[in-house]
Amino acid sequence: MDSFLWTFLQSVVNGIAIGGIYCLVSVGLTMIVGIMKVVNFAQGDCLTVGMYLTFLLQVLTGWDPLLLLLPVSIFMFAFGLVLFEIVIRPIANRENTVFTVVTMGLAYVISTGLLLIFGGMPRSVSSVISASTLTIGTFSIAMPRVVAFLVMLICIVLLHFFLKKTDMGRAMRATAENREIAEILGINTAVIMRLSFALGIMFAGVAGLLLTPTYYLYPSTGGTFMIVTMVCVVIGGLGNIAGAVLGGILIGIMESFIATFISVDLSQGGAFILLLLVLIFMPNGLFGKGERIA
Repeated sequence: MDSFLWTFLQSVVNGIAIGGIYCLVSVGLTMIVGIMKVVNFAQGDCLTVGMYLTFLLQVLTGWDPLLLLLPVSIFMFAFGLVLFEIVIRPIANRENTVFTVVTMGLAYVISTGLLLIFGGMPRSVSSVISASTLTIGTFSIAMPRVVAFLVMLICIVLLHFFLKKTDMGRAMRATAENREIAEILGINTAVIMRLSFALGIMFAGVAGLLLTPTYYLYPSTGGTFMIVTMVCVVIGGLGNIAGAVLGGILIGIMESFIATFISVDLSQGGAFILLLLVLIFMPNGLFGKGERIA
């Protein structure tokens, strides 16, 4: 195979694998955007909570991070419910500006709390897959990225089934379409919003767990991913789950191309280049439909 073609295809493979993590965080955020019509600016810091929770549970149990997937998911879902009751529910019907300020404050509180508890020293989580690679033909992929992508696929399939095949999922979709009409139809939108927020936080926590084999932990880790996540959601179209998935994969591929052919240091700029191009030609994002959010 031509060396340029091999490098090109290897970049695509790496980009798709990287995009898996972006997808997972973006889906959680876009659920909150789609149903609550607001942006949770603490989403990245909730990802950091998932990373530190994985670290803490590994210290206590000695288990590999992959074995901690279920307990971390349950804890993060419960954490989302608590956050909703304490922080979000009191401002649920206020203006979006209030929600923005409050969630930005929540992000600051979470990162500061993590700094006070764990300190600023970077920490790491060991895993049996940290140094492993998957080889397919002449291509190779870091095993942690393969696992992250597979977990993302499973989560997306389960979420799709939940939204399409269950009464609660249909109620969530109806609330996303029009909250007032959903209430007229007898749907308890307060419960729907609580569930949506908790699921969004759970997705962020799971993404945090999947990052631990390859990333160091420090209290501000989530800030970097929050920016990319926001870009994914905007590119895909606000509140559109399929759009968030596609946006995450496209950003991963763009970053991989820039890292391979230009410079690793400039790779994170790929997200913004893609954002600019999409907004020029499709102002509502790839799957956006104006004011409708679903």
